[in-house]
Amino acid sequence: MPDYSHVPVDRLVTVLQADYGLPGAQISGGPRGADRDARLYRVQDARGGRRLLKWRRGQCNPAALRLPHWLQARGEPAFIAPQPTRSGALRVDAGGGQLALYPHVDGHDGFERPLNADAWRQLGRALRALHETPLPDDLLRSLPRERFAAQTSAELQRLLAQPCAAPANAPGAPLTPLLQDKHAELDWLCETAVGLAPALRARGLPLVPCHGDIHAGNVLVDAQNRLFLVDFDTLQLAPRERDLMFIGAGVAGHWQAPQESAWFQEGYGQGSPDPPAIAYYRCERIIADVLDYCEQIAGADVGQDRNFALAELRRQLAPGPELRIARSSVAALS
Repeated sequence: MPDYSHVPVDRLVTVLQADYGLPGAQISGGPRGADRDARLYRVQDARGGRRLLKWRRGQCNPAALRLPHWLQARGEPAFIAPQPTRSGALRVDAGGGQLALYPHVDGHDGFERPLNADAWRQLGRALRALHETPLPDDLLRSLPRERFAAQTSAELQRLLAQPCAAPANAPGAPLTPLLQDKHAELDWLCETAVGLAPALRARGLPLVPCHGDIHAGNVLVDAQNRLFLVDFDTLQLAPRERDLMFIGAGVAGHWQAPQESAWFQEGYGQGSPDPPAIAYYRCERIIADVLDYCEQIAGADVGQDRNFALAELRRQLAPGPELRIARSSVAALS
């Protein structure tokens, strides 16, 4: 279970009353995600209304809140906007981080239940709207830009090059056998991403607003089969393949069926993804997950999150579709 001690509950109650005008709110721990810098809380107000309160450590990019708010205001139904405070702000500082309040979606995510054909088409339309709807210049300027630096690949290569011996009681001790066993595959992923990056930089692919982490867990479907995109913390300007690579990538064992990709394409419309960019992002995705879990396991202050990260890393490194599909994407370039 996640640790919800980052912000005292009485502080959350105060924020909801003072900043959002919701007195007497009941707060409980919400669903857990892989992001160690974020926590979710379920909120029920005095009238029985339900909402979701998200806390994120440190400073978040305001665009992660502004963009879904802006798109929803322009009639794009798949974007859940944060509720403004009484002063019109989209976030509140609290507990060394920032809080944002969202409507509650009574439904399931794409991990809990597969998307049906209509939901896949809705996902295609939503990503097309994200990629092609003109945004205000100041909002565009606030987005991080993809530079194909292969930074996570270089970081994982440095980790793999370090001596493997660690004291048996050290936090990072469980990493040694895992990384030794999968060293060749991880090295291949890093070398492939680093090798693809220069040509992608040189080609100057068009950059569009991308969600950046549009896996099955960040897609919600309600009881009326309406689809919503959530968690825009990884929002950036990048080639559209930054998002499109998730369709058919098999992340966490999901979204790998050809029929699903066909339904998505019906909603997204014409246009073939760039194969080298797809291959690069599929390799980089695995690398980024592995590196993040390694950092969590070796950290000194992550507590119970270490067990969660260790279980996820073992799953990530076990034989599965993600690496197989990444390899196929690279092989198709030959």
